[in-house]
Amino acid sequence: MHLLDNPTVTVNRAMDLLGITYVRAYGLIAALVDVSILQEMTDCQRNRIFILKRYIDIFRDGNLKKRILVIVLSHKNIIW
Repeated sequence: MHLLDNPTVTVNRAMDLLGITYVRAYGLIAALVDVSILQEMTDCQRNRIFILKRYIDIFRDGNLKKRILVIVLSHKNIIW
């Protein structure tokens, strides 16, 4: 839920939120990057920031209302 409220995360923040070690937090974030759920924004070796890009893109899209309608209708099993 944290990523929906604040669509950015660091390894240290993931450690704190989940109560896990650095190695596990890094592995989790790396796995989410590998499947394109998170994207690194900093190009640094340390203190990297990752974003939930697809989520952010929804709100940057000029067709936001149409996308929300499609999501709502698909959840109600309405096909048009």
